Amino acid sequence: MKATVISPFWDKNKQGVYYNVGDVVDFDKARIDDLITRGLVEVNEETQSKKEKTKKQNEEA
Repeated sequence: MKATVISPFWDKNKQGVYYNVGDVVDFDKARIDDLITRGLVEVNEETQSKKEKTKKQNEEA
């Protein structure tokens, strides 16, 4: 799942990796949810739109 960094932070899982505002990150849903809760990232509209499109297609099938 992709998200955009809205507050800079150091990656707790990768030593020495720093994310700046505007960087696009790709983590699993649990990690993204954690980062959202901490106010560090927001889900990209592009990713969200694709997810909604897929959901809509599945409902129509």
